[in-house]
Amino acid sequence: MPPSLASLHALCKANIHNGSLSLRQLKLVHQTLLESSFSEAKRDAKSWKSIQSPSSLSPIIDAICGEEDGSVCREIIESGSEDCERLFVVQFLKLHLNFGDFIRCVLVPYLVEKNDFSEDLVVTLLDLLEEDSDISSDAIDALKVPHPITGRIAVTLLKQRGDYVPLIEVFHEKVLYALKEAMHSPEQSTPMISTLSKDLLPVLTESSDDGTPTVLSSLHRPLINDLWKTMFAVEFSPSKELRQTLLVVTTILCPLLPYLVNCEVPKIGGDAGLQEPASEPQLWFLVYTCFEQGKSLLDGDTASSSVLRKRALYLLNIIASSDSWKKFCMCAETLEMETEQHLIDQIWDTVDELIAKIEEPHETGQYTELSWRWMSLLYSRALSTDQTTVRKLGLYRLLKVPSENEAAEASKKRAGKKKSHQIIVRKSSIRRSMLGMTPEFVLRTLLPSWNSLRTSVGYNVHLGTSSKKVDKEDMIPLMTDWLQDYIDTLDAINAKAFWSGIWSWSLIKNFHIKNIVTIYESLAKKLSTSTLVVPADNEALLSLSETMLSQFADGACVVTYQKRLLLALATMLSHCTSSDDRSQKYAPMTMLKILALFSVDYFSLDTEDWKIEDEELLTALKTWILQLDADITTVGAAVASAFVRGDLMNVKESWDPTFGSTTEERELGWAITLLCTLAAKNSKSSTTGQLLWPAINKGLSSTSEAILTKGHVKARDVSRALILLEYGCRLREISGTGNGDLVVDSTTQQLMPPPANIEKLLSFAVDFISHHLRVLLSAEALCDPSEPIKPKRVLSTCISLVSQMRVLNQSYMSSNVIPNAVNDSFATSHKELNQTSGNDIQRSMLCASIYAALSTGVDPGHNEYISLCRLLLSQELTEGATGEWTYIAQAIMQYAKWASISCILPLLQASMENASSETCEEAQALLHDILEAAFAAAPRTATYACLPLFNSILLASKNWVNNRAAESEEAEKLYVEKLKRIVDALLALMKKSHTSQETMDMLNETCAFIFHPKLLNEEESRIQKSARCPTPVRDAFRKLVKMAGTMRSHILKAALCRITVSWLGTDETRLGQNAIPYREDIVKLLLHKEQKIEESAKNQSMVTNTDGVMTIPAATNELSVGRAFILVFLSKLPSVDNGLDKRVLHELLHPIILELLKETAPTKSSAKNLIMKGTTAYCLKMRGWQALCNLSRFVTEEIASEVSQKVYGMMPEHIHGQVRYFIEIFTIQCAKSHPYVFGSTFLKEISRRDLTLQHVSSLMIIAGNWVVGRYKIDYFDLKHENRQRLQELLAAIIPWLSSTQGFSRAIAQLLVHKLTPLCVDVSNMESITTSDEDWFPRLIYRFLDENREMQRLRKKQGGFFERYSVEEMCTPEGVLGIPVDEGDEADPLHLVDAMKDILKNIYSEAHADDAPAWKQIENIVKAEQSTEGENDTEVNFQRKIIPLDSLNLAMEDVRQKRIRNTVGNPKQQLIVCASLVDKVPNLGGLARTSEIFAADRLVVPDISVTKMDNFKSLSVGAGEWIDIEEVKEEDLLSWLLAKKSKGYFVFGLEQTSSSMSLTDMKFPDQPTVLLLGKEKEGIPVEYLQAVDQCVEIPQMGVIRSLNVHVSGALAIWEHTKQRKLKS
Repeated sequence: MPPSLASLHALCKANIHNGSLSLRQLKLVHQTLLESSFSEAKRDAKSWKSIQSPSSLSPIIDAICGEEDGSVCREIIESGSEDCERLFVVQFLKLHLNFGDFIRCVLVPYLVEKNDFSEDLVVTLLDLLEEDSDISSDAIDALKVPHPITGRIAVTLLKQRGDYVPLIEVFHEKVLYALKEAMHSPEQSTPMISTLSKDLLPVLTESSDDGTPTVLSSLHRPLINDLWKTMFAVEFSPSKELRQTLLVVTTILCPLLPYLVNCEVPKIGGDAGLQEPASEPQLWFLVYTCFEQGKSLLDGDTASSSVLRKRALYLLNIIASSDSWKKFCMCAETLEMETEQHLIDQIWDTVDELIAKIEEPHETGQYTELSWRWMSLLYSRALSTDQTTVRKLGLYRLLKVPSENEAAEASKKRAGKKKSHQIIVRKSSIRRSMLGMTPEFVLRTLLPSWNSLRTSVGYNVHLGTSSKKVDKEDMIPLMTDWLQDYIDTLDAINAKAFWSGIWSWSLIKNFHIKNIVTIYESLAKKLSTSTLVVPADNEALLSLSETMLSQFADGACVVTYQKRLLLALATMLSHCTSSDDRSQKYAPMTMLKILALFSVDYFSLDTEDWKIEDEELLTALKTWILQLDADITTVGAAVASAFVRGDLMNVKESWDPTFGSTTEERELGWAITLLCTLAAKNSKSSTTGQLLWPAINKGLSSTSEAILTKGHVKARDVSRALILLEYGCRLREISGTGNGDLVVDSTTQQLMPPPANIEKLLSFAVDFISHHLRVLLSAEALCDPSEPIKPKRVLSTCISLVSQMRVLNQSYMSSNVIPNAVNDSFATSHKELNQTSGNDIQRSMLCASIYAALSTGVDPGHNEYISLCRLLLSQELTEGATGEWTYIAQAIMQYAKWASISCILPLLQASMENASSETCEEAQALLHDILEAAFAAAPRTATYACLPLFNSILLASKNWVNNRAAESEEAEKLYVEKLKRIVDALLALMKKSHTSQETMDMLNETCAFIFHPKLLNEEESRIQKSARCPTPVRDAFRKLVKMAGTMRSHILKAALCRITVSWLGTDETRLGQNAIPYREDIVKLLLHKEQKIEESAKNQSMVTNTDGVMTIPAATNELSVGRAFILVFLSKLPSVDNGLDKRVLHELLHPIILELLKETAPTKSSAKNLIMKGTTAYCLKMRGWQALCNLSRFVTEEIASEVSQKVYGMMPEHIHGQVRYFIEIFTIQCAKSHPYVFGSTFLKEISRRDLTLQHVSSLMIIAGNWVVGRYKIDYFDLKHENRQRLQELLAAIIPWLSSTQGFSRAIAQLLVHKLTPLCVDVSNMESITTSDEDWFPRLIYRFLDENREMQRLRKKQGGFFERYSVEEMCTPEGVLGIPVDEGDEADPLHLVDAMKDILKNIYSEAHADDAPAWKQIENIVKAEQSTEGENDTEVNFQRKIIPLDSLNLAMEDVRQKRIRNTVGNPKQQLIVCASLVDKVPNLGGLARTSEIFAADRLVVPDISVTKMDNFKSLSVGAGEWIDIEEVKEEDLLSWLLAKKSKGYFVFGLEQTSSSMSLTDMKFPDQPTVLLLGKEKEGIPVEYLQAVDQCVEIPQMGVIRSLNVHVSGALAIWEHTKQRKLKS
C-alpha cells in the first residue's frame, strides 16, 4: 500500500527540509520520492477539464486528494509555510495532472493568488515547466490572465516552443499589455518596467537556432510594429508623468533598437508605409527629450534623469552616423562621468569645433540635425551636475572670452605649433558663441548653476600659465560681461522673455541675494552705456514690484543690497518704454507701485544740504517718469486728488486714531509725491506745488468736519492730505508760498509769511495733528475694552504726529500759525501739568504735548529749564495702578518725559555760560537727580522708549563731567562709582535697542563719551596711583571687545576708532601714556582676526559722526580692521629719539614686543611640523610678526640682546615662507639700530652645522641685505677690522654651494659671488695656483663668474638682495596693503619662492633645445594631431562606452544606490587617519583614494583644509562624497585609544623592528583604522603604543620611503582586496 502524502511530508520535514539543500536540489529529491511513492498516479494522470478557470488550488486539491492529504495540502498552502513545503505540494499535484492542466489549475492560480513568494521559489516552480509536452488551448487561455507572473510563465514556455503560434500571440499580448499599463497607469509603472526588462524583452533579443535574433523573425514582426506605433502614439510634452513615460519607452527601445536599426518600421503620423528607425523624427525627438532631463538645478528627481540621459546617449549612438554626431555623443558620455573632472575638461575644444560647424544659430525645427538646441544640452549637463567642481569648470568654459593673446595662441595650435603652456584649467581658445542660447537656457540653467557656486566652491578659478604659475580668475566679472554681451544678441521676442524672467519671483526666490544684486547691476551697467530698450508691459512691471517686495519682506535683503538693487532697477526702468498705443500705456497704479519700492527711508531727507539732484536713484527714476507720457503732470495731479478721496485704496474701516495712517497709505502717498516731484522737474508749466496743493487743499478743508463730526467721517481724507503735505515738505518742493519758493522782504531781508490761503491750510494741519494727539491719548481711546491696544502702536503713532508737526515748522519757518499754535499748546500743557494731580492718562497726555512742542522748537525760557526738568522728573504712574491702559500710559509717559528732558538739557548747558553760581549749583544738582532717576528707570524702560532715556543720560553725563570741579578723595571715589553706573546704563540701553541704526547711533555716542581723552587721562592717573583702583572706562572697553567677538566688527571699529585717539592724548609731553593700562588688550588685538561674514549678516548702519576718530588705510582687509587701528596708533607715537615718553617705552612698548615674541614662539608640536595655512596658529604667527615689524623701531638697547636671542631662536622653526618673510624684515630692521647685537649673534648662527635649508636660506637672505643689499650695517662694513667678519661669513656660506636643494644653493651662489670681492683680491683671475694665499675662494669666484648657468641666474636676479622694502613693511600701510591669500592673510612673495620661480625659468631656457631629436619630432607630431583637420572622427579626450547593463532598465533601487555610494557599494569598515599629515596635496589625494575605495571616513588635522582650492583640485570633488572628521594631533592618542575600546583594529604604516610586510598582512574581520605618519618623520613613538600592528611596504630601490599619499593608497587597496573584493 503506497504511503500517504501526510506521511511523506512528515518524513521530508524531519529529514530533508533541514536547510542543507537548495530548492533546486530539493526539487529533484521531491520528484524522485513522489514518483516512487505515487507511480500509479503518474501513469494514470488524466485531464481535469471539468475544472474551469480556477482562481485557487482548492478545486484541484478536492478533486485529487483524499481527506487527510487534502488537509495537509491546504495547511501548507494557506498558512504561509516554508518554500520547501510549498514546492513539495506543487510537485505532488503536478504528478496527478497532465502538463496543460498543471499550468491551468495549479501554477497560474497559485502564483497569481499568492504574492508572498520568494524569487528563489518562483524560479524553481517555473523550472517545473521544462517538459516537452503539448499545451492545451485551455492552458493558453489561462496565461491570458493580466498578471506579471503569467508573462513569466509564457516566456518560460516560449523558450522551449519558440514557433508555437498561440503561445507567441499570448506573449505579444503580454508585451503590449505591460507597455500600455506602464504608460497609462503611473502606479503600475515600476513593476511593469521590471517585467518588461527582466522577463519579456530578453526573449526578443535571444538568437534562434540559425543565429538570427528572435526580434527579426517574421513571427514577431506584428509585435514590433504594434510596439513601435504604441510607443510613439504618446505625446512627449512636459507633464507630471513625462519622465515615467520616457522610462517605459526607453526600457523597450534600448535592448531592441540595435536589432531594428537596419530594418523598416511603420511611419508615425499621417503617412502610411515603412522606413528605417533613424529616419523617424519622433524617435529623434524622444532621444532629445530624454537627454534634456535634469538640464536645470531647479529640476528634481536627478536619479531618473541620469538614467534617461544615459539611455538617450545609448540610442543616439545607434541612430547617429555622422562624425559630428559621434563627437557629440563622446562629449555627452564624458559629461556623464561626473567625478572625472580631468576628462571633462578635455571636451571643450571639441564642443567649440561642433559649434563652429553650425551655420545657423537659430533653430530650424529639425531634431535630426546637430543644432544649437542639442549643443545647449551639453552645456546644460555640465552646468547641472551634482559635482560642483564640474559645474564651476563648465561655467568657466562657457563664460570665458579669450584675450587677443590667447586667440593668437589658439591660432598657432591649429597651425601645428608646439603647445605653448601646460595648464591646470586650460584657458579657452575659441569664443563661446551665445547666439543660440535661449532665454530659457540662461534663466533655468546658466544662472541657477552660477548661483549654486556661491555657497559651495566659490567663484575663483585657478589657471595654469606658460611659466607653470597658478593664477586666480574671478568668475563674477566673467558672468557680468557675458550677460552684458548676451542682451545685445536678443531679438524682440527673446528680449521680452528674458526680462520677464529676470524680474520674476519664480526665478529670484531661489537665488542668493548677492547674486541678484550682481546680475541686476551688470544689466544696468550695460543699459546705461547703450541705447537698448527694455520691453516691459503693465504685467511685467507689476511682477517686478511684487518680486522686489517679496525680496525685501523676508529679511534676507539688507539695506545695502536693497539700495543697490533699486539703483540698478531705476537704471533698467529708464530704458523701459510704454507703447504709443493708449491701451498699452502703463496704468497709474503700476507706476505708483514701482515708485513705492523707492521708500522714503532710503533718502537722507532731513539733512540740511540734501538735494534731489544728488540722488542717483531719483535721477534715474526721473528719466523713466519723463518718458512715460507727455501728460505725466496731469496724471500726477489726478492721482493725488484720487488718493486724498480714497479712490486708490479699498479701505472700508473707519478712521482709527490709534493707527492713524496705514502703511499702505504712507507708501502710496510717498509714491504720489515722488511722481509729482519728478514729473514737474522737466515741466515748464507746472511745479510740484501746483500738482499737489489742490489735493492737499481738498483734504485739509475737511478738517473741521473731521474734528467735530462723530465718527471722524472725513478724518481719513485729512490724514492722507497731511501725508502729501509732509512728504512734499521733506522733498523741499512745497514750502514757503507753496510753490517751492521762499519770499524775502527786500527791505528787511526777512522771510515773508506764506500767503493767507497757505496759512489757512497750515492752520488746518496743526489743528488736526493736535486733535489727533488728544484723541490718541484720551482716556476713551486708551481704556476701550473692546479694542486692546499695544503700547508700541500708540507710541509709534504719537511719534509720527510729532514728526509731522516738526516737519511743518521747519519747512514754514516764517509762518505765524505754527509757532503760535505750538507755543499755546506748550503753555497750556505746562500749566496744567504744574497744577493738576489728575489721573495717569491725563498726565501722560500732557507730557506728550510738552514733548511735541519742545521737539518742534519751543524754548521755555532760561528761567524755566530747571523747574521744567524737575516737573517732568516727578511724573510717575500712580503706585499700584493696574490694567492694560497702565502699560500704554507708562510707555507714553516714559518716552515723552525723557525725550522732553533731552530737548531741554542742551538749552540748559548753553545757558550756564552766563549763569550765577547758585544757578550752576542748582543745575549740577539737577543733573545728579536726572542721572539717579535714569539709573532707576533703565531696567524697566520698554525697548521702544530706550532712545530718549539714553539721550538724557548721555547729555546729563557730559554736562556733569564737564562741570565737575577738583574734589576730595571721597568725592573722587563717588565720582568713579557714578561714572561706572553711567557706563553700565548706556551699554544696557544700547543692548535693548530694537533697530540696527538706533543701536549704531547709541554705540557711536557711547564710545565718543566713554573714550574721551579726559576720562582716559583721569583713569590712567588713578591707576598710576593704585593699580587696584576701579577702571570703568577700561572695563567698558573690554566689554565692547567681548561683545564684538569675531563676528561684529562694527562694534570693535566704533570703540577702537575713538579710544586710539584718546590713547595718544592731547598733551604732546605724554603721548601714549593713556594706553599703558591697555597693553594686554593691545597684544590680543594685534593678534585678533575677525571672521568673514556675508554682507547680508553685517550691521548695515553707518557711523554718523566721524569727528575726532582714527582712520585706517583704505586697503585694509575686512578681517584686519581691529588690529589696523592698533597699528596706526603705534605708528603715530613719536620715535625713541624724537620725544617718546620713557614710561610709554618701558611700560607699554617693550612689554608688548616681548609678549608678541612669546606668542609667536614655536610650540613643541609646531617646531618640526609645518602649520597649515588658514589655521589659528598660522594666523597668530603671521599677525604677530607683522605687528613686530611695526614695533621694530622701539627695540632699544635695553631689550635688543633679549630680542635678538629670541628671534634667532625662532628661525629654525619649520614655517611657511610668508611668515619667514616678516621675521627677516624684523631682523633686518632691528639690525639697522643695533648692528653689533644682531650681527654677532648672526655669525654664530650661520656658522652652525645643523642648519635646515629654510633656516640657512633666511640667514643668507638677511646677510645679503646687510652686506651687499640696501640695508648695509656697520658690523659688516669694509673697514679693516671688520674684514675678519666678512671672511667668517663667506666661510660659513661656501659649504652651502653644494646644497641638495636648488633654491638654497642658488642663494649661496649669489651671495658668495657678491661677498668674495669684499674679502679677497679678484682683480687678476687669469692664473690661479694652489700656492696662492686665497686660491680657493678666488677659484670659486672665477667659476661662479664665468659659468653660463650662474650668469643666467645673475641676469634674471640682478637685484635679488635689494627686493625687500623694509621701511615700507614696518608701517601700517605696508603691512595692510599686501595682497591676501585665500585665508585672508598677507601673501608676500618670499625671496625663496622668487628664487624657485627663477630657477624654473632658467631650467626651461637651458633645456629647451636639449631634448633628443626623436622626442622633439614626437612632440611636433602630437601637436599636429591634436589640431589636425576638422573631419577627424577621433576626439582628443578619453571615451568610456555606456554598456547596456548600466542603463538601469529595471529602475530598481536607483535612489538607494545614489545614497549609498557613487557606484552603489556599501562603505568599508575602514577609517583612514591622516591627522599627522600636514601637506594639503597629500590630504586631497587621500580623500580621493578613500572615496574611490569606499572608506568609511577620512580623518584630517584641520577640517578647514577641505575648503582650500588645492585640496578641492587634488581630491576632484571627493570631499563631497566621503565623510571627513577633524582630529587634531594633540587629540590623536586619545582618539585612537577610544577607537580600540570600541573594537577597532589599528594598523600603522611604519618601519619598526616588529613591522611586517604589507603583502603578508592578513586583516582581521573587524573595523579597522589605518594610521598614516608624518611626511618625513613617520609615526611618532608616542602613538605606536596605540597601534596593533605596524606594516611596511616592501621596496626594491635605493630611496627608502614613499610619499605618504602613495603609501596610504597601497595600504587602502590591500585592505580593499582582502576584505571587499574577496567577499
